[in-house]
Amino acid sequence: MNPLDLLRARWHRTLHEVGSRSQYHKGNRLFDEILGAYSQPHRHYHDWTHLASCFNVLDEYFPRLPGIGTVELALWFHDFVYDTHATDNEEKSAQFAEMKTQEVLGFDKPYAMLVASLVLATKHVAIPRTAEARNLIDVDLSILGEEPAIFDEYETKIRLEYEWVPEEAFKAGRAKALQGFLKRPLIFHHVELRRLGYEERARENMQRSLQKLGAPSD
Repeated sequence: MNPLDLLRARWHRTLHEVGSRSQYHKGNRLFDEILGAYSQPHRHYHDWTHLASCFNVLDEYFPRLPGIGTVELALWFHDFVYDTHATDNEEKSAQFAEMKTQEVLGFDKPYAMLVASLVLATKHVAIPRTAEARNLIDVDLSILGEEPAIFDEYETKIRLEYEWVPEEAFKAGRAKALQGFLKRPLIFHHVELRRLGYEERARENMQRSLQKLGAPSD
């Protein structure tokens, strides 16, 4: 089975796990819409392979945790809108998630609002307050704690997504984002990720990146 067929199968598994009442063909059409968004040519990191990587992390480190099905559903929507010229991608993605969770997947408004709130948490402007949000953020940020070569490839892809930004402006903006994460008391909340060294590697990776950017790490 090719990777996109695996991803489609994963989508239907997600819908089954959260108890969606969507008809199969409607769920399939929504998957095609989501996949189309994640396949846009301007995406170098935030594409469907990022989704697949998130699910791999979810399966390996977050099996059967309470609410993990809802976290998985939110992951499908979290980067649905991704425009590096805009500042409201998460808000638009959350709106899309809330609408489709009700209209296509058959859930009530409170549940749709919960999914949307998780999508909004991936804006990464605040420390997540709920267990579901913490799990989602840990999965989304897991790339920060990968081995140096994988992290460096991620940084290269982020630069490609912002290739329209002048070099000095990009360095300043990227440094600010990395410094913000380093100032947090914890980057990862899940005990297993911390036990496996994700916290330490993430800080080392970001400090190294800041050095390359010519910016201080504190």
